[in-house]
Amino acid sequence: MVAVLVSNRVYYGLLHHRQHHGRLTARYCLAIRSQHLIHHHFLDRNVGLTTTLWDWVFGTHYPSARDLRTGEARI
Repeated sequence: MVAVLVSNRVYYGLLHHRQHHGRLTARYCLAIRSQHLIHHHFLDRNVGLTTTLWDWVFGTHYPSARDLRTGEARI
């Protein structure tokens, strides 16, 4: 159980670092990155790092400018 928790935290840390400092090219990664960067301006919004699912569930989702322009709701 401890190994699962530690590996999950390491994965989260690497992914978070990659979102801030890596060159992301996949469309999904870019969409999630834009959602996460909103979190750095509104600390109680867009807490999810790999998905916006839980932000929608708990009402903490803040749409990106792209979502507002296109009328899309990403999960």
